Amino acid sequence: MKRLFTVLLVTALAGQAWAGEYDDFTIGDLKYTIIGVKKVSVSAVNKDISGFIDIPAEVENNGVTYTVTSISSSTTFYSCTKLTSIKIPPTVTNIGGYAFNFCYNLTSVIIPNSVTSITGDVFYSCSAAR
Repeated sequence: MKRLFTVLLVTALAGQAWAGEYDDFTIGDLKYTIIGVKKVSVSAVNKDISGFIDIPAEVENNGVTYTVTSISSSTTFYSCTKLTSIKIPPTVTNIGGYAFNFCYNLTSVIIPNSVTSITGDVFYSCSAAR
């Protein structure tokens, strides 16, 4: 009976740990999507986001600390025309395609060596980038 209780308890706790899988939460102008155990991807909530953005390496939500490991694709910072520069933390390994499309005033992006995958057309129509 004790063994059965232990198995049921472990199963219930494991289900709770994954219950929030693919949930979103917002901190300031950035939205975080849970993509794995204590891992999140980041995107912009507000298309009027402006100036310099320093993406944090870690964020906390409901007492859980998550590591930012990717920048989402397609609509991440799409058409954030007032964004001028962005610093990506060394925890990020992937930048999804079209992440910064139509960020006309984006002039500086600090990409760490940890980024091993950049999907096509990340900076499409970023006319200020050099």
